[in-house]
Amino acid sequence: MPGETPEAAAVREVWEETGIAATADRSLGVLQFAHSERTIRVEMFLLWYAGSGGAGEGRQVRWCLYDEALAMLSFEEARELLRVSWAEIESGATKRVIPHEDQSGGPLLR
Repeated sequence: MPGETPEAAAVREVWEETGIAATADRSLGVLQFAHSERTIRVEMFLLWYAGSGGAGEGRQVRWCLYDEALAMLSFEEARELLRVSWAEIESGATKRVIPHEDQSGGPLLR
């Protein structure tokens, strides 16, 4: 969207795709990859779960452990970003207490 910050775009995309409301904390890094003869640049953010509001685009929402998340990621670059960011993610999660509807807790990665 024109004039939209990267943080706002991440929050909007999560809402549109999953139906989950989130708040942006901070950038975790940038991934670049080729798709359909174009280079795609995606800035990844640590987002905090703020509630569920709908079905989104029908994507499955699943809370998982670190090892499960690594195994589910399709691209090595994404796995490496999670590995490098994990200490920061855990540190933020232990400092922030937010009630979760499903009682699973933890950060939502987008």
